[in-house]
Amino acid sequence: MATHLATGRLRRWLVSEGLTVATRRSLAVVAEAQRHSAKRAKATGSDTLFRVSRRPLSSSVGTVAEGAEAGFSAPLLRKLRGRHSLSIEAVPMRDLPKDLEDELYNCSRALMLEERQHWQRHADQQSEVHIFRSFQDGSDSGKVCGFQFWRYGDTCVPNVTLIFGGKLRIEKEQRQKGLHLISNLLAYDRAREQSAQVKPDSENIIARVGLLNVFGFSSIVAALDSWSVPPLPDGSIIGKAVEPELWKWTEGSGFFMDGSTYRVDVCQTSPVKPEQLSEEWWNRKGVPEFRKLRDGSILSPEETLSRANDSFLVWEFDRGNLESLQNAALRYLEE
Repeated sequence: MATHLATGRLRRWLVSEGLTVATRRSLAVVAEAQRHSAKRAKATGSDTLFRVSRRPLSSSVGTVAEGAEAGFSAPLLRKLRGRHSLSIEAVPMRDLPKDLEDELYNCSRALMLEERQHWQRHADQQSEVHIFRSFQDGSDSGKVCGFQFWRYGDTCVPNVTLIFGGKLRIEKEQRQKGLHLISNLLAYDRAREQSAQVKPDSENIIARVGLLNVFGFSSIVAALDSWSVPPLPDGSIIGKAVEPELWKWTEGSGFFMDGSTYRVDVCQTSPVKPEQLSEEWWNRKGVPEFRKLRDGSILSPEETLSRANDSFLVWEFDRGNLESLQNAALRYLEE
């Protein structure tokens, strides 16, 4: 059963105004939510509820991730390089060379079928990309073995910063080494560095939003102390900050979210078939939770893997989740 986001801290941060997105069954209702967003923007002087951060992001390579040395990711990055000869390079999208972008798409397409136009639309909305490189062949530059997109931004709630996790791709031989968890912690460290430039760290809440298939969902849930799926708890500050953004982010990415289930069709095809997965896998933590819909019905094995039923996952980067992610990553690295 999903553990809802810890509410003690959240309840102390009630907001007098905010857009609550109720269950919607058509794009016409999504348009209504956007009209509410426009009214909010007019009242606050902002052109959007979710503003992609334009503050400078410096590139960070492997063990010297700038701004993260005092954070949660730095010791893990050092261990990742020493134990598995892997690094994570954070590159702002505006600085990503065309040939490297092409390399990332080719890496992605080898793992999941997706047309370049659709992939590019998603990539162009991101703030930065974390590039995973393997140095196991002894080369100086390393071989690209995966990546994850990240998008940072503010919300209509002044003290809430959102981190949207985008596409995650990891070559099969480099999985089970904690890359996805360390990338999450590096994203947190970099978002915290940015937000601290404009407001005290103690006043800022950093929330993570991910749109995940069943594999990503179960992997992350197993590493978290607390989490939630939409619709988010009524009255919570994160719910007020996040729910309006789910609709806009989904539409902006060219996806479709079913208002009755909050599940998203990401227009991709998974090569994995139900018979390829063991009974033990179907019972692992996070998989039964992913399959259960709001009305209590259960997705079939085919529906679970179809990519037409991806789920949003939301959590706060509070102390419990940060320590849980760090410990989970360490377990991967020490295996």
